[in-house]
Amino acid sequence: MDGMPSPPQDHSSDPQRPSAAAAAGKRRWRRPALIAAPFILLFVLVMAPQWTHDRQLDGLVGRVLSHPLPSETRFSDDEVDASVALRGNSNHCDYRVRFNLQTKRSVDEVVRHYEAARIGIAGGGVSVVVWTPSKNPSNTLTFDDKLIIVELQDNSHDPSWDLRCH
Repeated sequence: MDGMPSPPQDHSSDPQRPSAAAAAGKRRWRRPALIAAPFILLFVLVMAPQWTHDRQLDGLVGRVLSHPLPSETRFSDDEVDASVALRGNSNHCDYRVRFNLQTKRSVDEVVRHYEAARIGIAGGGVSVVVWTPSKNPSNTLTFDDKLIIVELQDNSHDPSWDLRCH
């Protein structure tokens, strides 16, 4: 059987050789991927500074929540409001964390407690503003307790390209 031609071989199950359908599928996705790549890259470039600042804000919130409360004080609720934004009139990022406390301490004692803490973004201090709400709280307080709102600010950080800070 030397002169007889060999029968055609089926290479469709050969793992070394891709099938024609698989090659066509790859070509179909190549063009949309090339079109989408610049948009994805632009999105990542725009969002990366925001992701960095959000991570720093999360760290600030974690340090605030893990910092010991003043004596005879407790959180009024589980809500913590945190944000990154430009507050003022120049290019910088300001971090703000706001929460409610019930305390027997004076406002001045609470302010001094948080001003002494080194919990800021770069390990420094924070600005502290404390006030009382104008309406009575819905939950009952003990005789000497008062509801206060505490706002901690860490201001004037590099904005990089974060659009929230320009």
